[in-house]
Amino acid sequence: MHKDKASLADVLDSMRLAVAYVGSMTVEEFEQSVEKIDSVSRRLEIIGEATKRLSMSFRDAHPDVQWRTMAGMRDRLIHGYDAIRVDQIYDAVTKVIPPLIPKIEAILQTLPDPE
Repeated sequence: MHKDKASLADVLDSMRLAVAYVGSMTVEEFEQSVEKIDSVSRRLEIIGEATKRLSMSFRDAHPDVQWRTMAGMRDRLIHGYDAIRVDQIYDAVTKVIPPLIPKIEAILQTLPDPE
């Protein structure tokens, strides 16, 4: 369970950072900032990798979170880097991730601290 808590904390940290990196930028502003695109993409990669590190039993216990989609985004960023649309990255961070943050926070609070 400790591994799941640590991985979930990594997911949450990267979600918060990705949202903060975009802030109130418009999609047009985001598309013009290579640094923002790179930093947000890195956070999405971490979210996906940390998601893959969660145990299957943990993911199965929380079916309301789209774990597979989160891991899939990481795979697309890593393996299909040349076909990624920046507007999709922007949408993930401005539309998909914000409502997930309170869900992840709530799940994290239910996990026991390591002994």
